[in-house]
Amino acid sequence: MKAKILTVLALLLGTFTNSFSQQQGTQCVGVSTGFSYTSNSNSDEIPNVFAIQCTPEFDYYLANNFKIGFGVSFAHQKQPISGEGTLKTTILGIGPTLGFTIPLGEKVFYTPEISMAYAFAKNTLDSNSPYAITNETQELTGFAFEIIPFLMEIRPKETFGIAISLVSISSVKLKEDSSNNPDETKQLTFNIGLNPSVGFRFYF
Repeated sequence: MKAKILTVLALLLGTFTNSFSQQQGTQCVGVSTGFSYTSNSNSDEIPNVFAIQCTPEFDYYLANNFKIGFGVSFAHQKQPISGEGTLKTTILGIGPTLGFTIPLGEKVFYTPEISMAYAFAKNTLDSNSPYAITNETQELTGFAFEIIPFLMEIRPKETFGIAISLVSISSVKLKEDSSNNPDETKQLTFNIGLNPSVGFRFYF
């Protein structure tokens, strides 16, 4: 009798594991959007700012519950500079993503991610001076790195998921893209904290 009970439990456990694990070869397309609070370290005159970000992504599961992906991230932020005007920053990042899928229930998954990207950025200062003829523009390039340690996914259907995150850790290091003064101006941002985001994923 005990042997039969153990056999049934083993079958049920195997069924649970197979039902809720993400299988090798699965593909996924998705997009996430959110906002973040960023602390800038390149100048004492630049205050902390809010930024809006959107990231479309394609993922492929190399093994059960382990994926590699490729994403394009677009971020934009606006901040006032005291006595000068408004600084607008646009960042485009392109690079790979690594992630895991750990089932926590029938429709709930823990899906932490790490991403790296080559970044292109453009700073534009809209001067509030009546004597300014043109706006100042600065182009920068560099690298970005991000960890999303507490990313959760709710999957109402087998082929559709909603990913929610509140916290991320990111670092962006940029330098001016200029042949004349390549090291004259640098920009480094490091961000850890409340960064609400929501994403939608489609599996096939």
